Amino acid sequence: MKIDTATLETLQQLEVQGNNVRIQVRLGRSEYQAVDKVLQAIGGKWNRRAQAHVFKESPVDAIDRAVATGVVTTAADEGFFATPGKLATELVRQANVRHGDVVLEPSAGDGALVFAALEQGANVIVVERNEKRRATLALNLGLFTERPMSGDHPLREMGTQAMVSSVDDFMRFTGIADWIRPNRVLMNPPFCRVGIGNHLDHVRLAYDHMQPSDASGAILVSVLPQGVMFRQDARHRDFRSWVSANGGEFDELPEGSFRESGTDVRTVTLRMSRRS
Repeated sequence: MKIDTATLETLQQLEVQGNNVRIQVRLGRSEYQAVDKVLQAIGGKWNRRAQAHVFKESPVDAIDRAVATGVVTTAADEGFFATPGKLATELVRQANVRHGDVVLEPSAGDGALVFAALEQGANVIVVERNEKRRATLALNLGLFTERPMSGDHPLREMGTQAMVSSVDDFMRFTGIADWIRPNRVLMNPPFCRVGIGNHLDHVRLAYDHMQPSDASGAILVSVLPQGVMFRQDARHRDFRSWVSANGGEFDELPEGSFRESGTDVRTVTLRMSRRS
């Protein structure tokens, strides 16, 4: 279920105390019904005595997921919205992906960014949480699961290729090998907490994995929900400070950039470079 803009704004102002959620702004009947519908869909039930929507467990992650994605999802959902082909091509351009570069794709999904990078002659390290999508990628691209390789730089020796990591959660990813480090990152991370971390955690870890291969440095380009630019909780403020300290820049994407993937949530790109 898609969430309209007015309801999203109200969801961002909810008061959460333990398992209780209270609406902090005065709403008209139809506006309240829209918010109530979302809260019920993610497991809340109105309790007159508590004067709050009461959940069986902390609703923080479920509310964050709804705000970040613009749709109601369950705890089992993955916050996955495929990267449209045109956008994938644009992200590759922004990352200045070149022949011979080693690209890390931490949440490969259906492989749009993987294909776009391979078309530029890059080598791609693929991580994907969903087992079925991971297997489909390996089948469709003729990829292989990581394995020992010989030579000083096997990626270049074997030609353009992609390697699929067996890791099922990017937050557990420690790399393919000490001597294979990506100098580019292309990512469209889950717009909510999935497994160990969420999109903020994924970006930080991906940045740490980058290593410049020459004077041009290493470049990370990521799609993120627009809320990263203005949400005022401690984690988002800290993330923006970290981005600023490392010279990163946000750029808003056009409205409807992910419409063909099933959501109208507003998105931005983050571009960061690393020299050492």
